[in-house]
Amino acid sequence: MAEGRYADTEAFYRRMLGISQKLFGVESLKSVIVEERLATAVKLQGRYEEAEPLFRHVLAVRENALGAEHSFTAGSMNNLGDLLERERHHSEAEELLRRAISVDAKAIGESNPRIATEASNLGLLMLRQRRYKEAEPLLRRCDSPSLSMKRACRRDIRILPICSAISLCCCRRKADTRKPSLCYAGHCRFDSTAAPSNRRPAWC
Repeated sequence: MAEGRYADTEAFYRRMLGISQKLFGVESLKSVIVEERLATAVKLQGRYEEAEPLFRHVLAVRENALGAEHSFTAGSMNNLGDLLERERHHSEAEELLRRAISVDAKAIGESNPRIATEASNLGLLMLRQRRYKEAEPLLRRCDSPSLSMKRACRRDIRILPICSAISLCCCRRKADTRKPSLCYAGHCRFDSTAAPSNRRPAWC
């Protein structure tokens, strides 16, 4: 979905969803694939409350049809958990993200790049809550030497570069009294003159 075209993408998937639901039914696995893409288009426009029931329905259908231990179901858990994290519903988001990682670790293996993406979502949630010791190892999974891992993580623009978040964890975990204004490539730069509100990334 190209940036700036989310509204057109949303309209397209709404039409496709209507067609799919008429052909296959509302509870069809084929229909929820389209519904998930529609939910993503709505989410990317910042309309989280509208996207939430769509993501919840996709998860419910997949749980009923495929079971709670299926990789597709784990993907839906991750998508809903990521949305809830953006809405600051941290408790439910954390539960879903932990479940997604656990299911996928069994279903597709610990080395699969998608595990790193799910771990980064959970790491960002903990980072937002200032749980730095817990966040750091999760975020480091995207700093794996594996190129496929890095590519998987880089699909989420909120963690570019991922080493910024890792550096922030390291600095805060060491209880440094200075606030990092810019972290990159595993290094932190400090600006003692910056206003407190400008000394940390907005998503922290």
